[in-house]
This record gives sequence, C-alpha cells and structure tokens, in this order.
Amino acid sequence: LYIPAETLHQMSVYTLRVRATLSNFPSRVTEATFDIITEAAPLRALLAGGSSLRTSTLSPLLLSAAGSRDAGAVDEGVTGLSFAWTCSVGGSSCPLVSSLPAT
Repeated sequence: LYIPAETLHQMSVYTLRVRATLSNFPSRVTEATFDIITEAAPLRALLAGGSSLRTSTLSPLLLSAAGSRDAGAVDEGVTGLSFAWTCSVGGSSCPLVSSLPAT
C-alpha cells in the first residue's frame, strides 16, 4: 500500500485493514487493522534573509515574512496567515515605525 504525500487530511483518523489468504488454501485467512492518526502540520515563520542582519541606521529597513506558511493550508483550504511584529533592544521594547500587511 502506498499513500502519496498530501493525500490524507490533517487532524483525522484513518483505519486500514489488510486481509491475507493462501491461494491454495482459501479457508486460511488472517486480518489485521491499524489506525493512522494525522496531526496538524506546524506553522513556519520565515524571515527573508535569515535570522540576522547587519544594516546602517541611515537606510530604511524592510523585513519580509512572506515566506512563512501553514503547511496544512493547501491540504485543508485554510488561507491567511497573520503577522505580529515586536522589537526589543537590550530587553526593552522599541517602537516599530510601521507594519505592512503580508503579501
């Protein structure tokens, strides 16, 4: 049995059953069942350019998390990640000039 990726729905339980018989002794039969329990795929927050950036304070800075995704969204038809940006310097919060909607 082969089940291709992205075939099963997340957060579901599938029960599979196999039945085996001997071709020359059809009365000899055995069966087994087992459950496949699919989990929700994790969200992945990704920043373009990596986790560290060295820049000048004289230049504007645009950070993008557009590469972030919900791995289960394609499977389940869920869309629309929301982003909340925070900033800290030495343990204290700092103001963000603006936060643009994700594209």
